Amino acid sequence: MRCIEFIKKIQLLFDPFITQNPLAKTVDIKKIKADYILVSHGHYDHITDTAANIQSVMLTDASNKADSGITKYRFINLIPNGSVDLYFGTLKVASNIAYKQATDTFSLAAGQTGAWSLRLAGGATTLGTTYTSTSTTVNQRVFTIYSRGYAGLATADIRSPKISFLYNK
Repeated sequence: MRCIEFIKKIQLLFDPFITQNPLAKTVDIKKIKADYILVSHGHYDHITDTAANIQSVMLTDASNKADSGITKYRFINLIPNGSVDLYFGTLKVASNIAYKQATDTFSLAAGQTGAWSLRLAGGATTLGTTYTSTSTTVNQRVFTIYSRGYAGLATADIRSPKISFLYNK
């Protein structure tokens, strides 16, 4: 179980494993207040504690390794004040994704280079900062991409829209 608290008290809980975990005997699951629970795979130990706390979104990602030459992605929008489009370079890979909604799995050919960016649905202006750290798609990997932050804030504001990646396989 990993819990991260962001400024403005947004809390993410990753892969909860509490009730059946002997190392978490002192943790009261009813006192965990997570705004979002992210589950990287559907194993029993993570799903059971998720259901007890869920208030927002539950997303099951593909856990099968992508075919050779392919990278698989799934995108979820966690920006509460707007539907968004997701771009890889100039290619729109997700369109009009509402808050707490996710795309089906989509694929890109491995070895492509580009920057990831967000726009308000149908808009032309990039929200927040483009994500360039992982600029080349990696062969046979599976990722969940999630947007976070608040639309309309200045890029310098830590709460401005951001893109994050969760490596699944």
